[in-house]
Amino acid sequence: MEKISFKAEVRWTQGTRGKIHIKNFEPIEIGIIKEFGGEEILGPEDLFIASVASCVLTTFLYFAKKYDVEYNKIVVDANGTIRRMEGGYYKFTKIDVKLKVAASEEAKFDIEECFNFTKKYCIISNTIKDCVTLNLALEFLE
Repeated sequence: MEKISFKAEVRWTQGTRGKIHIKNFEPIEIGIIKEFGGEEILGPEDLFIASVASCVLTTFLYFAKKYDVEYNKIVVDANGTIRRMEGGYYKFTKIDVKLKVAASEEAKFDIEECFNFTKKYCIISNTIKDCVTLNLALEFLE
C-alpha cells in the first residue's frame, strides 16, 4: 500500500486565535469557541465534525462518479456530541451523520450501493469509529 502524507500548519495570530495553513489555500481562522470561554469563531470541534461530513460526501461522490450514478442534490448533515469525562477532560462521544440525496427512483438502488461503499471506505470514519459512537445514515430527499 502506498503512503500518502498530509500537512497542516497552525499559527497563533493574537489572543485566543490562530490560522490554519494548508497547501496554497486561504488560511482558515480558528480560535477558542464561546462554549469554552472564547468567542463566536470556528474551533477545532467544528472542523472535526466538518471533516467527518466532508469525507462522507467526497467518498460518496467518488463512488457515484466511478459507477456513473446520477443524483440531483446531496447534503450531508453531521452532529457531534461532546461530554465531560471522568477525569475532567472532554471528548466526542457520538457523531451522527446523515447523507441526504435527491435522485430518481431508478437511481436509488445504485445510491444505496454507493452509500455502502462510503461506509466501508470513508477514511475519516474508519479512523474514528473505534473511538466514538458513529452513526451513518442515508436519507432520500424529494
